[in-house]
Amino acid sequence: MKPPESKSFMTSSSNKLTHALGRLLQNRHAGLWLYAGCALLISAQLLITTHTHPKQGWPTLYNNYVIFEQSFVHLWHGLDLYQAYPDNYYDLYKYSPAFAVLMAPFSILPDFIGLPLWSLLNALVLYLGVRKLSVISLKQQNLMLLFLLPELIISLQNAQSNALVAGLMILSLHFLEIRKAHWATLLLAIGTMIKLFPVLGFLLLLLYPRFWRSVAWTAFWILILLLLPMAITGWHSFMALYMSWFELLQADHSASTGLSIFAWLEAWFGAMPDKNILLGIGVLLLLASFIRPVFLKKNAADQYALLALLMIWTVIFNHKAESPTFIIAVAGVGLWYFSRKADAFTSSLLILTLVFVSLSPSDLMPAAWKNGWLKSGVWKAFPCILVWAVISFEQLSGRSLSGQLASRFQPLK
Repeated sequence: MKPPESKSFMTSSSNKLTHALGRLLQNRHAGLWLYAGCALLISAQLLITTHTHPKQGWPTLYNNYVIFEQSFVHLWHGLDLYQAYPDNYYDLYKYSPAFAVLMAPFSILPDFIGLPLWSLLNALVLYLGVRKLSVISLKQQNLMLLFLLPELIISLQNAQSNALVAGLMILSLHFLEIRKAHWATLLLAIGTMIKLFPVLGFLLLLLYPRFWRSVAWTAFWILILLLLPMAITGWHSFMALYMSWFELLQADHSASTGLSIFAWLEAWFGAMPDKNILLGIGVLLLLASFIRPVFLKKNAADQYALLALLMIWTVIFNHKAESPTFIIAVAGVGLWYFSRKADAFTSSLLILTLVFVSLSPSDLMPAAWKNGWLKSGVWKAFPCILVWAVISFEQLSGRSLSGQLASRFQPLK
């Protein structure tokens, strides 16, 4: 039997720890320092290990960043962006010509400055997006930032643009809420120039007043960004550049399934429908999810749920989805969960997402699992597919799936 003093000490220590954690979750700046610190530390690690532990066939370990910043150099010198440049980087540039122009500031910076700034841009735009979520309390925002941290680290370690895209999509919702559609549409247009799939974010315009004015702003920003490279290339090279991009995207679409719903169906059921048919079904379900909020009954929760749906959709229906891409989908899961009242069902989906999406590629998982059944079964995509199905059901039916399950399995009196 423990002495009373020992029990009292343990209780006191537990109370102090709980109080400290509570204060941390109410701290408005803790997430900022956490995200900025991760961005800088990961950048330093990539820069150092590029020289101490180089990867065979890769000029650097921050290959994606080099692809991005070199794209403007190639554009400036009149080169085809969509050809291989093995002396500079591994793989191909697959983004829009407009994104190459936007990377101009990074192209003139040495990597030891440019890479940390790029990582900070990604981390802090996502951080700001979460901070601007008006219906989520400060404590819930900090919990969401912690939930997103593992995926943010994966994206930063790959020097990717996905955290930036996720942040732009969330910030666009904030500007729509405060009736500044010109900024919302600009952010969505930039996201579209990076990843294409965020073009679906423009569906959010249906949920807010002055729809046609927002459409006009959308057309303005898209046109400006599409034509931006012509100031450097001239008309003929400009047209050739977009043709080359279109040909690359066509070849890319048929060549892979990534960590998407296409790959998951093939892994679990041994067969996959035609990708175009399945994509068409996904688009129809997505559009149908907007019918009730737009034409029937809508409330503030619909905007958050539908943005979450869009963010998850852009990843699980992306034939090129890879592990670093999932920060976009996981941000959607977090947005859906933390903007509603939690219950056992939604919490289980959140935990499932954390374990199988965010932690499955990490060293916390045994290597045999990570490289075995988790990889072959496309388990990283599965929780996001589940959450997509739940949100789709709720938006199409106008009913809470949690409530339906609770009433069905309520114990008999």
